[in-house]
Amino acid sequence: METTHTAGEWTKGTNTATKDWMTIYASGKPIAEVKPINKKGERQAGDFETEEANARLIAAAPDLLEALEEAIFHVDSVFNPNLKGKCEAAISKAKGE
Repeated sequence: METTHTAGEWTKGTNTATKDWMTIYASGKPIAEVKPINKKGERQAGDFETEEANARLIAAAPDLLEALEEAIFHVDSVFNPNLKGKCEAAISKAKGE
């Protein structure tokens, strides 16, 4: 699979400098930070459950993309055309197409 995103295993961890948001790492190097916000889009301290859930999802993104790309070959477009279309749309969205 050819990718343009940051290579390496993506993981999540607590930002050691601030300890109030999660950091996403690729091969041990920080690539993104997840800060919790409220429904109004404002920074909200202390919503660590949502923050951690978001960080886990982001860290899993490369694995999810790879699995989806492999799975699409096994989806029968005649049997379930909606599922194949959803898979193709998600892959395109992830790749910025």
